[in-house]
Amino acid sequence: MYKVKFSNEMEIRMGSPYNVADIHIAGVFVPQLDDYEFQDKYALSSDDTICLLIQWSIQQNEPGFIVWKLSETDQELSKSDRFEGCCDNIGFKNGKVEVFFSKNGKANVEKIEL
Repeated sequence: MYKVKFSNEMEIRMGSPYNVADIHIAGVFVPQLDDYEFQDKYALSSDDTICLLIQWSIQQNEPGFIVWKLSETDQELSKSDRFEGCCDNIGFKNGKVEVFFSKNGKANVEKIEL
């Protein structure tokens, strides 16, 4: 079962409502995460065996993010393609990952499989 905590949260850019934070994960399967920057948002499956994380992916000063899926059951890590914009929320719905994000001032929702 995964347990997630954040520390050292700070704005990704001055005045931004979005944060970057150090992430601390406990669980059976935890890959090395030190080389990545994560947003202070995550989601756990109802049985806490799948963890979703949001990695920041800034390219040419444009915000973006990648969704990570850690699975204790499969002992696998999978990642989405890069989304342009900033993640507002993430969760599970009907067996799929639901990603809520803002891009160019507009709200978006996408369902993805990882």
